[in-house]
Amino acid sequence: MTYNKVIQEMRKKFKVLVHADDLDGAIDFSKEQRRAIDKPYAVWVKANIEADLELKNKSANDLGNMPAITLLERLLLEFFYFSSSDNHLDIGTYTLCSGSRYLDSYVPRVRFYLSDAKIHVGWSYPGVADDALRSRQVVSA
Repeated sequence: MTYNKVIQEMRKKFKVLVHADDLDGAIDFSKEQRRAIDKPYAVWVKANIEADLELKNKSANDLGNMPAITLLERLLLEFFYFSSSDNHLDIGTYTLCSGSRYLDSYVPRVRFYLSDAKIHVGWSYPGVADDALRSRQVVSA
């Protein structure tokens, strides 16, 4: 499974705006907290529409090595949530995907904007903290 394939499948169900034409070429795979290279895996996150409230005002730098959602996991979560509910996640805040990094060390972030009815996949500086920018802690299996 690749970032570009997931985006392609998401676009069959709803609009997606991605700041990079080729996410597979933009992600630093050496800095991903988890990848399904040798075997599949599962993660659990809280059943929140918005990212974890207790992680507001914490930058990716602040979170350090806390197990956090990767961009691929967040995109898949959006896809499955929309498929089962016809609704989107993160309509008032961003999920900071602090389990991933772009090649330039920026941190991916994802949000649904009501104004243009699109999922926006963007980036944030690793040191930025804001109450609307929150990660999702994960438990791996």
